[in-house]
Amino acid sequence: LRLALEAANRAVHEHSRSDPAMHGMGTTCTALALRGRDAWIAHVGDSRVYRLRDGELDCLTRDHSIGNELAAAGIDPGRHASVGVHALTRYVGAADGNSVPEVTSLVPQIGDRLIMLTDGLPNRVPFGAGTTYPGSQRQEDTVLAAVDAVKANVEAARKDVEEAIAAIEI
Repeated sequence: LRLALEAANRAVHEHSRSDPAMHGMGTTCTALALRGRDAWIAHVGDSRVYRLRDGELDCLTRDHSIGNELAAAGIDPGRHASVGVHALTRYVGAADGNSVPEVTSLVPQIGDRLIMLTDGLPNRVPFGAGTTYPGSQRQEDTVLAAVDAVKANVEAARKDVEEAIAAIEI
């Protein structure tokens, strides 16, 4: 996965350099590989992978954004909104050194749900532990309701951005 993302980065970066209309283009990428009982996540940018296990929803990736870097350093990102806290610090298509993917491994358990969201979707609908939606009693129902709400919201607000959701049950 790491090699694939590094190759994608080189290809996108070279294309953006060779075509003036594509100058500065880039994208986020989150990939999931399953093999036997093992799984790997490769991640660059601010798309996310969540795991729903036994009613608990955990985010398995870390956003590569200025706001997240500020928060990790103990600085309130809200006090620095003028610096573009949503700007990415890593993305596919970046110059060398700014696209190093994070690769993590995990061993999913039977019944786990791995949910992949492209960038921007977590901000459209509250999507986290403790979020409840009308009529949902279980965390699993809440997550599925959130996914449905995100899909509806994306359809209603579709502009230039393509966004996607993928859910995999182990």
